[in-house]
Amino acid sequence: MEDVEDPKVKEYVKELSKGYHFSGEILFFRTQSFGYGVNVSYFKTGAVLSDMAFFDENDNLIAIGNIEENVSIIYIAPTYSFHSPDMER
Repeated sequence: MEDVEDPKVKEYVKELSKGYHFSGEILFFRTQSFGYGVNVSYFKTGAVLSDMAFFDENDNLIAIGNIEENVSIIYIAPTYSFHSPDMER
């Protein structure tokens, strides 16, 4: 974002990088050594860029308004695990 000069745009992008995240994993071991399961992660963020002016190709003002983004990402993936049985210590 070094090439963006408008501080409002910089703050907008900075706000989009913040959010909250939840993650969980469940594993079932079918044997003492091998297991499988699922990993689920959820991320949510949002930001508003207020009072932006929009111009056409001839620099005529078209509108003044807000830009708002609400982003939700859900990641679901299978999980495989290998558990090494305890060896003599």
